[in-house]
Amino acid sequence: MKMSTNISVILTKIVTYEGRVPTGTPTSQLIAFLSYKDLFTIIYERCKAKGILFSLYVDDITLSSNKIIPKNIKNKINYLLNVRGLNIKKSKTKFYAKKSIKSVTGIIIDYKKQLKLENKKRKEIIDLYKECIDNKTFSIEKLVKLNGKMNDARQVEQNIFPTISAYLTKHKNEIKEYNKEQVKKKKIIKKIIERKKLNNKKPNEL
Repeated sequence: MKMSTNISVILTKIVTYEGRVPTGTPTSQLIAFLSYKDLFTIIYERCKAKGILFSLYVDDITLSSNKIIPKNIKNKINYLLNVRGLNIKKSKTKFYAKKSIKSVTGIIIDYKKQLKLENKKRKEIIDLYKECIDNKTFSIEKLVKLNGKMNDARQVEQNIFPTISAYLTKHKNEIKEYNKEQVKKKKIIKKIIERKKLNNKKPNEL
């Protein structure tokens, strides 16, 4: 990435934990992209030359075109990936006709080219909402999880599930307070870990 050794060491310590990039963190997706940016650029340029739009979300590749995309393009991309130790999963490779309903990274593109949340994710939100409004199955963790799923869903459909949105609005203070407590807990845990590491260091390492 064309940076000095000192800077690269500092950045590595910031984005890793125990020598690894934690799965699911905001930085993990960016690092995954930067690690293979040169490869993705090559694929992008190859596709562009053939009038194909190359889109990428983490490790999901989508090819779009107003013309029929040759099926052998998959083999060419797979070859470039194989050189870097990667490969395309056949089970996840799908071809769509121009007017067909398409599913891309969990988002549906209908025949009007409108974005819709796929049924599986809709059901997850509805089921979680039912658990939240039932006193027997309610928990603050479920409420916060529902809020997170709804935030993601609104990125696709802004006015999705107005009843659930209204329910979350009523409980926004509880959600905010819970998130504050979680931040405090993480800070405390971090301090404990740092203290333990310091105590475990040998005298010549101090």
